[in-house]
Amino acid sequence: MANPKLEFYRFELNPKKNGETKTFRDFAIEVLNLRGDPSDEKVSDALFKFFNKELKGEHARDAHLQKEIALVNSKRYNKYLSHAPKGDAERHLILGVINGGKYGMSRILADHDNPEALAELTKNHSVMSYFFFLLYLPPDHNEGCFMIHSNSADESFTRVYRRFITKIFRGRTFNKPSAEPFSPKAFQDEFKEGAIVKKILYRESLVPDSFTNDGLEAALGEFRVTITAEPRTVEVPRNNVQKVLDVFAKLVLGKDTFTQLNDFDEKRIELEDPDTGATKTFEWDAQDADFIPSVLLKDKIKTFNEDGTPSFQELSDVAVEIFEQKVLPELRPDHNVTKL
Repeated sequence: MANPKLEFYRFELNPKKNGETKTFRDFAIEVLNLRGDPSDEKVSDALFKFFNKELKGEHARDAHLQKEIALVNSKRYNKYLSHAPKGDAERHLILGVINGGKYGMSRILADHDNPEALAELTKNHSVMSYFFFLLYLPPDHNEGCFMIHSNSADESFTRVYRRFITKIFRGRTFNKPSAEPFSPKAFQDEFKEGAIVKKILYRESLVPDSFTNDGLEAALGEFRVTITAEPRTVEVPRNNVQKVLDVFAKLVLGKDTFTQLNDFDEKRIELEDPDTGATKTFEWDAQDADFIPSVLLKDKIKTFNEDGTPSFQELSDVAVEIFEQKVLPELRPDHNVTKL
């Protein structure tokens, strides 16, 4: 599981009545039937119970993506059950490790140590992995956010989790919100000044049809095509990077069937501080005007588990620190006004 990362999303509650602003307290009262004038702690507790209940419901399985999220509540099979989601009512957070995976494909489960011990995975079976998340739901505000941990481009459940969040926060008086990717301005500013482009990487997991030959399709499907562009003798400043990306995005790979670099599965840019030699890798969405930095955990986490996942306790500590120091000041400037 190469290059695990944290991605960031923010979303606003979407009241059905145009022009109206409603908080998560309003959501708890109107949708979750919380009575009276509940305290912040009661609202946060109710939202935590609601989240756990929805993990077992219809919104946790996405037929379009053929992926689902869940909490495997079994110590025998879930080796990170001790890191199951917990509510932090003081910070208005829900955070922890849940499971996610793909279904809809019949497969054979083989045991390398015992070739005779075979089992069938049907279309109803999901192959589950482990993922960390942090979800902020402030009772007195209408905007929340979440961080989501992804292990690699090939093993990500960011989209299904994002769709899950937008589905559960609708109700009698609420339409479905939209969750948009964002990066705290502190991250964006951290490496922009003076940074230069060191490397641009495009990676595609599927081989274009024009490169396949009879009998080789299966073998070629195991290859990943990687294209790397590196400046040779010139320094490309960070503020010129979008112009460079625009040029490379139009390049194509193929002979009869063409694939634009812009359509590759994975796109990354590596910037370098020319004074210190320090580097920082960013990923970007080709649909955005600019790339959105994500946090690569190899720069933040010292300990990784045997299965390649980061130490979830360490990841939780890092995520809370990032939330409090980088995310919250931007998301809630009203909490950071100096009193005279």
